[in-house]
Amino acid sequence: MEIIKDIAATQEVEWGTLADAIDRNFDEASTGIQTVAQKVDLLDMASPNYCVGEWQNGELSPTSVNTIGDTSILDKWDFYLIDTTDNTGETNHPVGKLKRNNLLRFVDGSFAPVIGITEAMRAECDVELYLDNTQTNKYCDAGAFDAEAFYNQYGMTQKLYNAAGEEVRILRPYETTETKYTIGLGRADKIYLLDNVVGKSGKRWKGIFASPTTWDGIDTTLWGLDPTAISPCPVCTIGNKTRSFFYVYEGESNCKSSNGINDRCTMFSNGRTYPRVNDMNQVNDMTWSRANNADPDAPYPFAEGGYHALNTFINCLEIRYGTKYLHKESLFSGGICSNDSVSEAGWTKTGGIRYKKTADSTWKYANWNTTPSDMFYNASGGKTNMNEFLSNYCPKEQCMESQMAASFAVETGVQEGEEFEFYGATYYYRNIVDTKGLADGEMNVKVYKKMSQTFNAYDELGAETSFDVEVILRMALYAGANLSGDVFAYCGGGYEQVGTCVNAASASVNNPVDIYLEPDQKKWLKETSVTKTNLGTFDFEKSYMKLGSSTNLGDSYAKERENYAAWKTAKGGSLSTGECYYAWDNNYWSSTAMQRVRIAARFRGNANNANCSPRNLNANNAASNTNRNNAGFAQEGSFIIVKLFIRVLERQIIIRQCTCGYILYLRSTVVEINITFYAQLAIKMKNRIVDIFDNITEKDVNLAIDRAIHKHMNKREVISFLDNRPSNCKQLYSALKDGSYINILSYKYLEKTNKNGKDRDISSPTLETRIYQHLLLNLLEPTYYQKDNNYGLNCKKKSGITATDKKRSVVHKMKNIFYDRLDLSYCLVIDQRKCYEHIKEKYFRKAIKKIVADKKLIDFAVNICFVNNKLPIGTPTSPFAHHILMLSFDYFAKSLTKECVRYADDNFLAFHTKEEAQQAKWRIKNFWWYELGMRAKRHTVKIQPLSIPLDFCGYKYYRNNNSKTSHNKGYTKIRKRVADDAKRCNNDRSWGSYFGLLKHADTWSLMRKIENKMRLTELTNKIKIDRKMDAKNILPKELLGEVISIYEYEIRYDSKGNANWIKCLIGMDEKDEDGESTGRTIAREFHGNFQGIIQYIILCEKAFGKKQLLPLEDVEIENQCGYIFKGSTNQLEYISKDENN
Repeated sequence: MEIIKDIAATQEVEWGTLADAIDRNFDEASTGIQTVAQKVDLLDMASPNYCVGEWQNGELSPTSVNTIGDTSILDKWDFYLIDTTDNTGETNHPVGKLKRNNLLRFVDGSFAPVIGITEAMRAECDVELYLDNTQTNKYCDAGAFDAEAFYNQYGMTQKLYNAAGEEVRILRPYETTETKYTIGLGRADKIYLLDNVVGKSGKRWKGIFASPTTWDGIDTTLWGLDPTAISPCPVCTIGNKTRSFFYVYEGESNCKSSNGINDRCTMFSNGRTYPRVNDMNQVNDMTWSRANNADPDAPYPFAEGGYHALNTFINCLEIRYGTKYLHKESLFSGGICSNDSVSEAGWTKTGGIRYKKTADSTWKYANWNTTPSDMFYNASGGKTNMNEFLSNYCPKEQCMESQMAASFAVETGVQEGEEFEFYGATYYYRNIVDTKGLADGEMNVKVYKKMSQTFNAYDELGAETSFDVEVILRMALYAGANLSGDVFAYCGGGYEQVGTCVNAASASVNNPVDIYLEPDQKKWLKETSVTKTNLGTFDFEKSYMKLGSSTNLGDSYAKERENYAAWKTAKGGSLSTGECYYAWDNNYWSSTAMQRVRIAARFRGNANNANCSPRNLNANNAASNTNRNNAGFAQEGSFIIVKLFIRVLERQIIIRQCTCGYILYLRSTVVEINITFYAQLAIKMKNRIVDIFDNITEKDVNLAIDRAIHKHMNKREVISFLDNRPSNCKQLYSALKDGSYINILSYKYLEKTNKNGKDRDISSPTLETRIYQHLLLNLLEPTYYQKDNNYGLNCKKKSGITATDKKRSVVHKMKNIFYDRLDLSYCLVIDQRKCYEHIKEKYFRKAIKKIVADKKLIDFAVNICFVNNKLPIGTPTSPFAHHILMLSFDYFAKSLTKECVRYADDNFLAFHTKEEAQQAKWRIKNFWWYELGMRAKRHTVKIQPLSIPLDFCGYKYYRNNNSKTSHNKGYTKIRKRVADDAKRCNNDRSWGSYFGLLKHADTWSLMRKIENKMRLTELTNKIKIDRKMDAKNILPKELLGEVISIYEYEIRYDSKGNANWIKCLIGMDEKDEDGESTGRTIAREFHGNFQGIIQYIILCEKAFGKKQLLPLEDVEIENQCGYIFKGSTNQLEYISKDENN
C-alpha cells in the first residue's frame, strides 16, 4: 500500500489523487502510523485547498483535537455591496468588494455607498455653505458641495453653515439615498462541507474543501455551496424587500423596534431602522427576500436565509478556532444576551443594565433576564424581565449597526477601548482575544453601545418614581457576522424539519421529525403551506435530500445533532460542552393527530435567554409563527465574481444554447453558466484562434514588411533593407521560428514634450522590430475586430474623434447624448492613471487568452508589445494591446449604459440619475483594479450634470442652448488650444486639417476669420521674396542626439579674413506625436559663430571640394566646449609622462 508520506515526499500529485490515497490509508490500521494526523502530516505540502478539524467522537469536550490543512480556506469570506436591481438572471454581480474591517470603503480605498440617508438629509448641502456661522469664510457655492473632497480636507470635526448661519447636516462620502443596496458576507468560490460526520477511523470530522473529496470514507460531493453571500445580521425590509443595510432614519412597519412595556422606556424608539419582527416567519422571510427577484417566485438570485450557507460559515469558525464554544465570554461571546453575569466590575465587558432610583446613589446591575424587585411597570406591582421592560422583547441593535460602528472606528483611527460618537450614539470596541481584530484588517470584535434614559416607573409601594437606567449593548461580530443574541432569526431556506403529531392528548415530546436539505439554492421550492393533515406530504419531500428521521426530545441542551442539520438527536451537554447549544423542541407546533407540520428553524437566541449562541435552535413552533422577537435572515446565491467565471475559460471550449440558458462543454465536463454579462462575454469570445504561430509563413512576414514600410519609403533604413529584401525577409522568418527574434528587437529611446507640456518617454522601434509588430497586428486584428463592440474608438480603422461613420465617431456620439438624449441627466468621466506605464504583462496575458488559445502566439505578443514589463509609447502595437486589455471592460461598460464612449483611456458614460453614475464609478474602479490591475486617475474622475458644459476629446459640449444654433438643442465648441493653433495656420494644407476639426463644432465665426486671413495667404503664395537657404530656424541645442544631413552651407568672413559665421541647411527625419517616423524629411536651418563646425567644414572643403562633400549625411552635433560634429576632434584620453615633462 502507498503511504501518504511516501507519496507526498517523492512526487507531485493532484489533490484528488492524494485524497484517495488518504482514504485508502484510513482503512489500514497496521501501517505503524499511530494517528490520523501522522498519516496526513505532509498533506499541507500538497494543497492549500482544504482544512479539516478532528473531534473525539462521543466526548463532550467542545475543543478539537487536531486541525489538518490550510486554515486560509476558512477565512475567504468577504463583504460585498450588492445591487438588488441586478436581478434578472440566476446570478448577481456585486457592485464591489468592501474592506474586511471597514465597510465604508471598497478594497481599492474608494468610498462605498453603505449608509442610507433621506433626500432631505442629502439636500442640506445643496445650498451655499460657509465654514463659520458669521458667513465670513465661504466654502462653496450652492450645488457645488463635494462630500469626498470636504471629508479629505477637513475630516469629521469641521462644521458647515448655511447663509442664515444655521449649522447644516454634512453629507458624508459613504452615504446614499438609494435603497436598492444590500450588504452580503460571502465567498466567490464554491466549497464543499464536511459537517459533524464520523469517518471510517472513528473520528468525528468537520471540514471545508475546494473540490469534491472523499475524506476518511466520507464523500463531500453532495454538500457543495455555490458562491453565496449571507446577510451579516437579521434583515430589515424596504418596500417589503429584505435588506442588510444601515439606515439612519426610521424604518417601515415592524422595522422600528419598540417602547418598553407600558411605554415606560423609549430609548429604542429612536427613529432608526431595526430588523423586521412581529410579522416575520419562514414564509414571509421567503416572500420578502424573493421579492428582490425579477421573478418573485424564483429562488434566485435572492432568497431567504439558507441553513446550509449559515452552517458552512459556522463550521468555518469552529474549525478555525478549534472549538464549538465560540460564544464563551472570553472569545466572541453570545452578544446581547443573558449568558454572563453582570456586575459593577465587569459590566463594561459583558454588557447589560444598571438602574437606580434617581434620588439614590447606588446602582443595581441586571441582566436582560433579570426581573427587578424594586421597579414595576404599573401601580399594582406589575413586573417583568428587563428585556420586556425596556424593549418589549424587540430588537435592540439596528440593522448592520455594529458592523458600521466598527467600520467608522477604523476609518477615523479610534483605538480599542476608546469611546467615540457615531450618528449620535456612543460606542467603544474590544478586539477578540487570539483572533485578528480591526487593526489586523479583520472584523473579529465586540462593539459596545452606551445608552441611557430617565423615566418614571413604580416603586415597591406603588408610587410613581423616577428611575435612571443605563444600558450597554454588547454586539458580537464573528468575522463580521452578528450571529448570536438579541432576537431569534429564521434561516430555513432549503432546510426543512417536518414533525408529525402522533398523540394530540400528550404531544409535547417523542413526535417523529423528518429532516430535509437542499444545498443548491436554485433548486429551492416556493412552499407557502405549513401544515398537511392526514399524514400528507409537502412537495419538497420529493426533491430535497432526506438527512434522517428523529424525534423531538424536549427542550434541552444538545449532546449530538443530525449531520448537516440543526436538529438535536441526543440530550446532554451544556452551553460549553457537547454541541454547545440549546434546542427548544417541545411541540407547540401541532395538537392535531396525524398532522404534519413544517417546524420553525430559528437561531441565535433571545436577549433574555442565558443560552444564546450561533447554533441556538428555537424549533418549538410551526414555521408560520410570528413574534416580536422573531427576525429573519436572507442570502444572495450564485453570485458571480469576475475571476470565478474567467477560470472556466480553458482551451477546448464549445458553447451551445439550450432551454435553460447556455452550456459550456469543457472537454468531458459540462458546466452550466447563467446568462449574465460574463456569460454573454464568454459567448462573444468563443472560437478563440488556435495553432496560428506554428503556421506562420514567409509570406506573412512579407505582408508585415509591406505594412511596416508604408509611408516610410524615403527613410535610410528602409532603403537599405529593401536593397536585400528577400534575404532580410528569410532572416526575420528564421529568427521567428527558432525564437532568436527576441535578440533582434530594439528601440531608440527619445524624450518629447507634447502640446500639453507633458514629458513623454518615446520608444521608437527599429525597422525589424516594427516588422514583427505589424506581423502581430496582421495575425490578431481580424479576430479582435470580430469581437469588438465599438466602445473604444481610438486607433481603429474608420473610427476616431471626427470619423464619418456616426457609429464610430466620438463627436457624433457625444452630440447625440447632449442634444437628443434629454432623458439622460448625469455623466461619469473617468480615465486611467498612466495608462501604458501601468499595464502589466500578467493582466495582458489574461486578456489575450480570451481571444487566443495559442500559447506561442501569446508569448510572441507579450515579447513584441512589452518593453521592461510595460507598454511603450511610440509603437504601433501599444494602442492595439491596450484595446485587447480593455475588451472585457468595453462589454462591461456597455452593460452599465448603452450611451458611452471610450477614446484610449478616456471614458464617458451617461446615466439617468446621479446615483447610477456613482454606482458605475465604483464598479468601474473595482473592475479596473481587480481585472486589469489599473487605477483611475484620482483627481480627474468626475460626475456632473449634463446641463454643465463638458470638455471631452478636444471639444466642449453644451446642452443648454441659449439659441446659439438653429436646431436649438445645444452647441459644441472646439478646445481653446486647438482654436488658437487654427488661428495661426498660414497655408492651405494646415487649413485643411483644421477645417476638418472646426467643421464639427459651432465655430462659424472663427472659420470666417481664418478664411479672411487665408486670402492674405493666397497673395503671399503668388508674391514671395527669394532668400537663400530659407527654412525654419532651429537652435543647435535642439539637435543634440539627432541624426541630420547637411545639404548646403554658407560661411562668412570678417574684415580680417577670419571665418566667423556659418549657415547650414539641414534635413532631419519627421516624427509624429507618438515619436514614429512619418517617412518625410523636414528642412531646417541653423546659423551662428560655431567655430568647431566652421573649421571642420573648411578643412573638408579643402580636402574634397564642396560639390563632392555635399550632402554631408549621418551627422550628429554635440557640445564639447562649443558645438562640434560628433567625432570631428582628436580628444586626449590619457596624459603621458612625456607630456607632463
